Formats: sequence, structure tokens, C-alpha cells
Amino acid sequence: RAHLLPKAIQSVVDQTFGDWELIIVDDGSTDDTKAVVEKFQDERIRYIYQENQERSAARNNGINQAKGSYICFLDSDDYFLKDKLANLATLLFPVKLEIDVVYDEVSIEKNGVLTKMKTSEQSKYDSIFEFLMFNSLYSQQLCISKQILQKHQYNRKINNNEDTELWLRISEDYKFFNLSESYQTVIVEHTSRSINLLSDTQINDVLNLYNHIFTKTRPGIQASTKTKKKIFGSLYFNIAKIKMQQSKKYDSIVWLVKSLVSNPKSKLNKHVLYCLFNLFMGKIPKQYEPKVQ
Repeated sequence: RAHLLPKAIQSVVDQTFGDWELIIVDDGSTDDTKAVVEKFQDERIRYIYQENQERSAARNNGINQAKGSYICFLDSDDYFLKDKLANLATLLFPVKLEIDVVYDEVSIEKNGVLTKMKTSEQSKYDSIFEFLMFNSLYSQQLCISKQILQKHQYNRKINNNEDTELWLRISEDYKFFNLSESYQTVIVEHTSRSINLLSDTQINDVLNLYNHIFTKTRPGIQASTKTKKKIFGSLYFNIAKIKMQQSKKYDSIVWLVKSLVSNPKSKLNKHVLYCLFNLFMGKIPKQYEPKVQ
């Protein structure tokens, strides 16, 4: 992603708040990432190379190298708007509030157009656990105390949704504060983005993650039966949608039935039944037909 990296770096250099350090962890790339970084002559930028260990290890490496009291994350294909750090500094430093984790809102950039994506309010959910399970908070939109991240780091054994697993652990002891009117984080939508390339192996990773979350020693053990049914019903339906997009009709039916059985009283089931009807008629619902590349 060396071709995308300059925009991400420049977005930090252009911040209206200047007291930052930028740690770039190169996770064993084979392109000219290092050369791209070296073009930025700024003593606040540090480049660290490591043999490929995947993103959880790379982020942990950056956390351990950081000197600041708060840490933000930024992926190589995304960027910050110029007031991102200034907004955070205004909240975190002069007022001295007891804030451990802050998240702002994100805009999605697709074909050069920015669309704001509002996060649901935490108050609409029965618990912070349920909120985090139904709202995917990007690492890029969070700012977390370094002390917390030294205690709770990314689980290197988890390859998908590793950020959600970390947020759940952190939420057991710390509060999450929403900087609701700030849209200073931009997620760039493109075809090679990892979240758009979900394979069957990655689906298994996600299933293993959810099962891990609900083991006796994990945060999910405190969730109500109602919440658990809601979470797994939604998960199975999302997997069914992927199977429909892969034209795997039998697999789609299996996951739709699992969704129905997991949460029989869900409002979602009207749509689940609609999909099942179409599949039994030999058709894939139009909205889930495989996309022509």
C-alpha cells in the first residue's frame, strides 16, 4: 500500500494540533514503503520495520513504542481531517476529564465523495457489551489512554474483528465517550480493502471469535440470553448474505435457518423468510446477487 500511504501520512502532518508523534509500523511489506516514509522530512515521524506478523502484532508494536499519553490508530489506506487531533486535545487535556476512551464519527469516502456515518447512541442499548457487538468501531476512530493499551493489547491469535474483541475487554473496566459532532476520520472504500474480501476462512475466524467472546472468562458471559440470541441471529444472517453473494444457495439456506432458530422472535425474521422463499424458488434475492466485477 505504498501508493496509498502518502495521503495517510500527510493527513497527520497537516494537523492543526502539532504536538504529536507518528509511528509507522511496516509489517514486512515488499514494496517501497520505507522509501515513501523517508520522503517526509519530519522528526516527529518514526519508521519501524518488523517481519510479517499481521496487524494485531503491528499495532501492539506501535503501542509499545509510543511516548504519548494517548494513542490513535490510522490504517495506511485511510486519513484524518485536519482538526482530528485538535478536537481530541480540547476534550482531553485542558478540562482534565476522567476520560479513558474517546471515539469520533467517521465519513466513508467512495469515488471521492464523503458520506457521514453516524454511530448509534450507547443509551439505546442494554449494555456497553451489546452496543459494541452491534456497532463496529473502527480502530481509526478511537483514541485511548496509553496506560490502558499497555494493560489490554490486541490479541495476536485473532485475525478478524480483533478490534471488537479488544474493545470488549477494555469496556469491562473503562468508559467509552463519543465525540458525536466530530467527523474527522475518513475510511476510504476500495475493492482491495480487507473487510471487502471476506473468505470462507475468515468467516470461520469470525465464528471462532464470537464463540471465544462467550466463553466463561470473556465479557460475553455477562450478556443476557436475549442479547446473545440477538447477536447470533444477526451474525448468522450476515453469513447467509455472504453465501448468497457467493451463489452458494444450499449454504445460504443453512445459515438462514440457523438465524431463524437462534432468534425466533427477531424483527429480522421477516427478511430471513423472504430470502428463504426466494432460495427455495431457485432464486437469489436481487440485493444479494453476486456483483459483476
